[in-house]
Amino acid sequence: QGHREHVQSAVFSPDGKWVLTGSHDCTAKIWETASGRCARTLQGHRDWVGSVAFSPDGEQAVTASQDSTIKIWEIGSGRCLQTL
Repeated sequence: QGHREHVQSAVFSPDGKWVLTGSHDCTAKIWETASGRCARTLQGHRDWVGSVAFSPDGEQAVTASQDSTIKIWEIGSGRCLQTL
């Protein structure tokens, strides 16, 4: 359930309930801090995820990858909203 390769970045959500991680396995994961369980895996990058952040309201996340893309994600569904 954890990342298959090393974690490059991690950040707490604004409310502290979640941790978002980016990894060399080309995914980002959303973790529930209270239980430590992985709530969602964000897939779509073709290379490692080097930077992650939550929006100020905690409803969206952004990931930046070595594949030269930035993706904006909806936290609730895990859906990629936009690729930049």
